[in-house]
Amino acid sequence: PASWWADLLSYSFFGMIVLLALFVAINGKAKLSQGFSGKKIDRWSGMDVLVHWVGAIACLLLIITGLIMVAGRFWLEPNMGASHWTGFIGTSVALHDLMAFPFILGWAVMVVKWASKQLPEACDIGWLKVVGGYLNFGPFKGKHPDAGFANAGEKLWFWCFALFGALMVGSGLVLMFPSLVATKDGANLALILHLVSAFVLGAFTVVHIYMATVISEGGMECMLSGKCDENWAKQHHNLWYKSLSKGK
Repeated sequence: PASWWADLLSYSFFGMIVLLALFVAINGKAKLSQGFSGKKIDRWSGMDVLVHWVGAIACLLLIITGLIMVAGRFWLEPNMGASHWTGFIGTSVALHDLMAFPFILGWAVMVVKWASKQLPEACDIGWLKVVGGYLNFGPFKGKHPDAGFANAGEKLWFWCFALFGALMVGSGLVLMFPSLVATKDGANLALILHLVSAFVLGAFTVVHIYMATVISEGGMECMLSGKCDENWAKQHHNLWYKSLSKGK
């Protein structure tokens, strides 16, 4: 039922925000043990940063407008006049359709350009065992596991984004252009795949944003300037930093 999907998507998205806020309040941030060095290292190119933000902004707008389209008539419409709701939902649908294209562009370029940096490595198991060293209690406190250019958590996010992004793009195109499928069953399947992909990507997007902006000290700078602090690289991506120091 439509109301079931509306509740599932809404609670998963906003529930994840609340859970991570509680986590930060209890656990605290993952601070740099040596503080900021002030020395910057190139991590992402200008094109990488541009493509990331094209896809990221489009993704956020798609999540917001998608929630309005799925849950708005249950949560918002009862508190809005008919004329206001008609204009509001119409604008949301138009913006959702428009943002699909920069999202597709960003998704395709990021997947093709970055996939080689997201392949499994032996150090990934050790990273997962200590949850990346982000927990500030018990045997996990103070752990700084080995990681290459991307750690295991970033790789999980990337491949989730690649897979469910593909499902999102394919199903979304079918919903925008119904003539791409021959039967109603095909259209219904596309809708289900679109909603499932939205559920997964929406929750993972919240985690991704929290990790970059709140939990990991110094992490956000990577996608603002394309550079990172030397101590950040040593603590979170030590194997990559060592390869740089060896001139590789």
